[in-house]
Amino acid sequence: MMLGDDVLGVMIGHSLEKRIFSAAEISLYQSFANQAAMAVKNKLRMQALQLSEEKLRTMIETLPN
Repeated sequence: MMLGDDVLGVMIGHSLEKRIFSAAEISLYQSFANQAAMAVKNKLRMQALQLSEEKLRTMIETLPN
């Protein structure tokens, strides 16, 4: 799973029989993987934003009037 130049993971598919995937199937699986990578990246960004907001909130609340 890639987003730009960042590798965020790997998707693995299994089948009971050996087969060759068509170009259309490979493209579809790549689209799924890219969407999953985007979801992971968005989650990481959201967590970083929440942490930053918590730090800022703590700093503001501890400032003297």
